[in-house]
Amino acid sequence: MSMKKYYVCALVLLFILPVFAQRTYKTKEYHLSFKENGSLEGNQKMPTVLKKLDKLIINLPNQTPLNPSDKINKFKDDLLSFYFDRKSPFYWYITYSDFRSSSDIGEQMIQKYNVINNIDAEFNGISYPLNEFWLPPATTDVKISLIKRFEQNKVLLEHIKNTSNLYDSSWEIYIPFLDTLREKVLPSALRIHDLLQREKLVSSTPQFNQEILQELIRVDPYREHIHSLFKRVALPNMKWMNQWYWYTKAVPKINPFFRDPQKLLLKTEELLVLAKERLKLFDSYLTNSLSSGIPNGFKSFNEVKKEHTALMNGVAELENLKKNLQLEKSLYDKWLATLKFTSQPLNESTLYISDKETIRWMHHYDGGQKYKSLNIDNTLPSQIADRDQIIALVYNVPDSVVLDLNAKDSTIIPRTKLAEALDPFEKALLQSLNGVDAMTTLFGKWFPVLNPGSITFPSGGIHSLAGSIGVSADNLTELVTLDQIAYNNLIKEFEDTYSELKWLMDQTPIPAQIFQLKGEENKKMPLHTEVHNVEETLHKEGNRSVTYKLAVKGKTGAPVITQTYTKYARTYFWPALGAVYIPNSRDASVFDEKTGQFSTSAKVDNFEVIAGVKIYPWGTNISRDMKTFKNTYWNNLRGNQFVTSRLFGFLGLGMRHKFLKNYVGGLGFDIVPGFSVQTGANLLFQKRYELENGKVKNEYERPVYNWYIGLSLDPTIVPQIVNIFR
Repeated sequence: MSMKKYYVCALVLLFILPVFAQRTYKTKEYHLSFKENGSLEGNQKMPTVLKKLDKLIINLPNQTPLNPSDKINKFKDDLLSFYFDRKSPFYWYITYSDFRSSSDIGEQMIQKYNVINNIDAEFNGISYPLNEFWLPPATTDVKISLIKRFEQNKVLLEHIKNTSNLYDSSWEIYIPFLDTLREKVLPSALRIHDLLQREKLVSSTPQFNQEILQELIRVDPYREHIHSLFKRVALPNMKWMNQWYWYTKAVPKINPFFRDPQKLLLKTEELLVLAKERLKLFDSYLTNSLSSGIPNGFKSFNEVKKEHTALMNGVAELENLKKNLQLEKSLYDKWLATLKFTSQPLNESTLYISDKETIRWMHHYDGGQKYKSLNIDNTLPSQIADRDQIIALVYNVPDSVVLDLNAKDSTIIPRTKLAEALDPFEKALLQSLNGVDAMTTLFGKWFPVLNPGSITFPSGGIHSLAGSIGVSADNLTELVTLDQIAYNNLIKEFEDTYSELKWLMDQTPIPAQIFQLKGEENKKMPLHTEVHNVEETLHKEGNRSVTYKLAVKGKTGAPVITQTYTKYARTYFWPALGAVYIPNSRDASVFDEKTGQFSTSAKVDNFEVIAGVKIYPWGTNISRDMKTFKNTYWNNLRGNQFVTSRLFGFLGLGMRHKFLKNYVGGLGFDIVPGFSVQTGANLLFQKRYELENGKVKNEYERPVYNWYIGLSLDPTIVPQIVNIFR
């Protein structure tokens, strides 16, 4: 192919490829899921950009329920699994008649409970079939309102009323005993269970384990008492639980609802007051220790200090427990209040629609989960075009909370992607040369025991067995070590006891208020969405770094959200250094006047170092983040198109030979920003002679054209490469 044809083809490609590179955008479908309280699900990912005609589908709890027969079949499967579970502590207490009764009750209740819609969704104040909404092209935002219908509460309240006579509250007198088991037995039981589970991964039969045996010795004296308590608590309420298996998914629970932590909160507050009073006494003693003696019960001053430290830690733990219980109480009160309502507006969320002129990037956060990000992975770029906007949307914000925006920006110098990629290597090398400090942090936690009373159990079990055969409890380790069968029996007895203990620990009394509830209406909206357009108060153009912070209004301390990103302007010119190869010979003819002959000079070889400027006709994002809009023509407006934004013209100088008389020009393509391939023409001025009678009459220079192919780099990375390979 001649040079002329070569350049014609290159120019045709330069203007034709962008046309084929523009891809038609296909509308997308996004599902947004909400919880029953109206809050946006915190484990889902939100769309970073929405476009006209995209489709929103709202998934609401119980809004489009499964076919009742599917739920009934699922319930029956769960119930059957529970009925045949030999590891369940209820296995020996339930009959086939109980199973049939539970199955019939569950089928009836699921049919009543399953057919009612709980929440309605409105888009810009209008309800749409199936909660599906296509984003209109004429608007820039859409508001999604959730209105909860508490019709299911009527079913629950009616069922509570009809079955309340089956609930036997007499079991609640054993709660102090359960608290004692929670303190003295549960930690050892959990430890044994954990160790046994690990051993089962290695062997199907129990292997003797010294630690397990020691924990078994602690648990065994309480085994018969646990079994007795289980029967006294569970059996009187079997008919009550039988009525609620459909609601608990075949899990036996005395309280199928939330627990009321009020009593535990009061007990904690009482213990906290006593602990603080005792701490004051110790503070007073330590302050006046030189003039007073050691308190009764202590042998030395160090023992007093040790007790003082333990009290301080105990007070801190009780304060934390009190705080958690107060939070749980608040959640319980809210649930109890919701149970009596027939309807309530729950939440209003806002989403923004983008167009080719302005992309409205959305930063999504969940105010109900410590403001964690909800954006879809790998869709939120670290930089955006200066024509676009960032909008911070904080969902699930309580009605009493308002967030303040503080945004600042500063001018930055743009860098190529290759230069950014080399930063970690350069930094790592410099750190290895200068030394990096290592740091190890050890964490410890003091865990106090909350003593619920002075309830005690008589010793027995394995200890009594040891006494009957003339062996002390301290020597039981040796005895069981010699008898694997005895050890296996202890494990089997523990597993039966553990299932009963675990069930007992999970039971809570039913709050009396539940039996007194009546339906009513609530108009208060508990949640809302905070919307903040970060760009409103900032400069609109240029290469800038932007940091915005959102803080709770009226509260001091660190902001709840801090985010930094960059904005870039399209680049049309960028410097480059390169190395090229010129296939054709660039040898020159040199005339020697002494001999009157021409000779060939090979001083100019086929390799050239070039320096010049890239020219991007459509502009480019020089530090392009390719995570955005790969399949739309929107990229072209922002310098991110795969072809048009990488294609450039080049003008430059040859640096190795005949400086300022050695030029290059051509076309190139960025492999990555900062590293590209290119081809074009090399124009080299070579000396020519006009002879007369074998003498040089006139000397002049004439350009000679050759084509070249080569690579080019961002010149700003040269110092980085020097640092890496020095």
